[in-house]
Amino acid sequence: MFFAANEDGINRWPKLVIILAAIVCAHGLGYYLRYHRDYRRVGSAMVFLACIIYGAGVHLAGQVYNVDVNDPRLMLFWFLGALPLVYIIKFQPIQFLALMLFYVR
Repeated sequence: MFFAANEDGINRWPKLVIILAAIVCAHGLGYYLRYHRDYRRVGSAMVFLACIIYGAGVHLAGQVYNVDVNDPRLMLFWFLGALPLVYIIKFQPIQFLALMLFYVR
C-alpha cells in the first residue's frame, strides 16, 4: 500500500533498498528466533513471511524496470528464491508455496 500510494514520489533505488531491507530483516529475525531463541514456529513463520516479501520484491523490481506483470519469469525468480528454503527450513507452508510457484510459472 505504501508503494502504491507513493509510486511517483519515490525514486527507483530507495524502493529497491526498502524492499531489500525488509527481506533481510525478516530473514534475520526468523533465523534468530528459530535457532537462537528456540521459537521454531515463530521463526519459521518469519522466514515464510520473508519468502512472501521476496515475491513482492521481485514483482516490485519488475515494475520498476517496466517488466510486464504477467511475465512468467517473475514467478520463476520467486520460485528460485524460495526453493533453497524448502531444504534448509523444512517448514510445510514454505514447501507448499514453492510447489504452487512451480506449477504457476
